[in-house]
Order: sequence, then structure tokens, then C-alpha cells
Amino acid sequence: MVNLRSSKALVIVLVVVLLCAAGWKKYKGKAEDAGPGTVKVERGDIELHFMDSGELTPKTFVDVASKVSGRVIELFVDE
Repeated sequence: MVNLRSSKALVIVLVVVLLCAAGWKKYKGKAEDAGPGTVKVERGDIELHFMDSGELTPKTFVDVASKVSGRVIELFVDE
């Protein structure tokens, strides 16, 4: 005897699989029947050279200052 729940689940799974297969077939058909203005995508290198000159300016200026005055005697940073 077949359980009613398992048969409903099987029917639902089959319907989902059929819908996915139909959607995939339609999707693949559109890709193969591409009309004018479309190109087939190919793998390759992208090469673009761009040169420009000008001046960069920030949108906002910020002054950075310490709250304590004094002299820097040593700076422990390597260039």
C-alpha cells in the first residue's frame, strides 16, 4: 500500500522537474535562435589602454591636527 503523502510528494517533484526541463528547453532555444543585434559570447582577454591628464581635487577638505602641541623627536617608521 502506497502512502498518500509520499505519492503527493512524488507528483509535486515530477511537476517541478517537468517545469524546470520545459523552462531550460525554452531558454536554450532562445539562445540558439538569437536574432540580429546579438553576438555569441567567446572567452578571451580584454585589453584597454587609456591615458588622460588633469588635476584631481577632493569633494571635501579636512584639516588634521593633534590636540596636543609639541615636537616629534623620533619617528619609528621605515620608508
